[in-house]
Amino acid sequence: MVEKYKNTDYIYAVTLVRIWEKKLAGTGAFVRLCESGTFEDVLALAHDAGYPDCGDDYETMLWKEMENTYARLREIAPDEELFDLFQIEGDYQNLKVILREEALGLPPQNGLLTSRARIDPDLLRRAIEEEDLSSLPAELAAAVQKGQKALNEAKNPQLADLEADLLQMRDELSGALETKNDFLIRYFRMKIDLYNLKTLFRMIRMKKDETFARLALAGGGAIDPAALAPLTAFEPASAIDFYGKTDYAPIAENASSLRRIEAACEAFEEGFLKRSGSVNFGIEPLVAYLLKKRKEIRRFRMLFVGKRNEIESSVLIESLGELHV
Repeated sequence: MVEKYKNTDYIYAVTLVRIWEKKLAGTGAFVRLCESGTFEDVLALAHDAGYPDCGDDYETMLWKEMENTYARLREIAPDEELFDLFQIEGDYQNLKVILREEALGLPPQNGLLTSRARIDPDLLRRAIEEEDLSSLPAELAAAVQKGQKALNEAKNPQLADLEADLLQMRDELSGALETKNDFLIRYFRMKIDLYNLKTLFRMIRMKKDETFARLALAGGGAIDPAALAPLTAFEPASAIDFYGKTDYAPIAENASSLRRIEAACEAFEEGFLKRSGSVNFGIEPLVAYLLKKRKEIRRFRMLFVGKRNEIESSVLIESLGELHV
């Protein structure tokens, strides 16, 4: 896949995205709902932001809004194929669901499958059941084989998910490199670095050894995982010191809590998107909008669940992390 369009070809698309951005739910609205809003108030905010009316069925509403977002962006983008990169994760999400069904003898869990994927979930299921992976992308086929081995031989669901995550990131980066789009390449490399940072601090707390770390860390980012793996043998301070010499120093400073690290990673990605989204013309503002929208939808879901289950407002606010304005 080679970039076929100039930045100026995106003038019309970026103009529309700037209008759509104004409807994104802002920090103040989310915080107010965390503190004193009801389930109905969350619904009202979603409707004000343009989400479809599905009654109290918030999952269907959020699903439709995500589908509509992808459809709108693909309709206005000169090179709609670039957005296929952001459907790769759907393939691996579906794979995890199907492999767990197979390993645990469960009936089809179709409600957990997503249509936001390159491969139709029914076709993926059929390929796995018929043991014919020839129609699948190479990395996805490899994930099927490694996942089945982890579940059937090692009896280890965690290892199966790990294999899927690593191959997903390799698949995404490979696709980004094919586009020859600098922004997309930088984004997916950053995504790998953030994954490794979170994984490293988690492994340090769990006392995992270097051998496991070399299996769990992903390649392809700006930081070589071979330099990270030995840090599992030390206290968190060693990892903080290591990252202090990199662009990710502000995240490592939050190592006192895994939840704080998650929030700091979101803030770091948000800053990356804000800088990229300020580009006047090109695919950057479209991708920045897509990723902001996905985060907004996740936050709406968290609020719906929180309000329905009467979770304390302080917990909700902390779970929201860094909010875009």
